[in-house]
Amino acid sequence: MYSPKPSHTRNAMARKVQGTVVLQAVVLEDGTVGAVAVTKPPDPELEHAAVATVLKWRFRPATRDGNPVAIWVMIELEFVLR
Repeated sequence: MYSPKPSHTRNAMARKVQGTVVLQAVVLEDGTVGAVAVTKPPDPELEHAAVATVLKWRFRPATRDGNPVAIWVMIELEFVLR
């Protein structure tokens, strides 16, 4: 429902760091993001930027028998210099 794109940190841009950060996150019953775990960080700065971005995201909650439930999702965020 709401998923802003991640931003490079100034330091990562200066070092020309690019890559994909793979995360697992819990989407809670209200559609907000709970716990976030990084499974593949190309760089610590990108890892922190990815987690901060995903914590702002909002989802339509998953449901079971018509009731909202928390679920784990896998997310890949790409950091590309243009």
